[in-house]
Amino acid sequence: MSLVLCHIDDSFSHTMLLERGSQYQLLDDEEALLHYLTEDYLGMVAHAGELDEDQQESARERFIQLGQFMEGQALAEALNDLTVGLRRIVYLDSLDALCEQSSPFADALRRFFWEQDEDGDEDDPTAPVPMDRADDLLAVLDEFLVDGEYRHI
Repeated sequence: MSLVLCHIDDSFSHTMLLERGSQYQLLDDEEALLHYLTEDYLGMVAHAGELDEDQQESARERFIQLGQFMEGQALAEALNDLTVGLRRIVYLDSLDALCEQSSPFADALRRFFWEQDEDGDEDDPTAPVPMDRADDLLAVLDEFLVDGEYRHI
């Protein structure tokens, strides 16, 4: 099951960073997610927060603990509590959920997607995206993150 992780830099004004501060990752499974969080994501947090090596190691241990006991949005919220003012996870769930389930972020992304797609349904602007079009949805994700309309979510 593929997982989608979207995160933004909260350490500066959002308007200054634009796309540099917004990123998404498509990860193969929970193991890949935990590796990404404890290496790359933690590196961004450490850089923004100017963490020393001891602080980074302490944060890595905490990230691992959280990753062992939590998943999805609960994990995202716990990590966000640890990284306030540095980085914020705005979406963490499966690719299937992004395409089909209702959540503020997924609904906003699908609305953005369907507004750009000629197959969109005006009566249902947050309609599910068929899984055979998941790559098309991911293709607009960078532009959606730069657009910034999700930041109030």
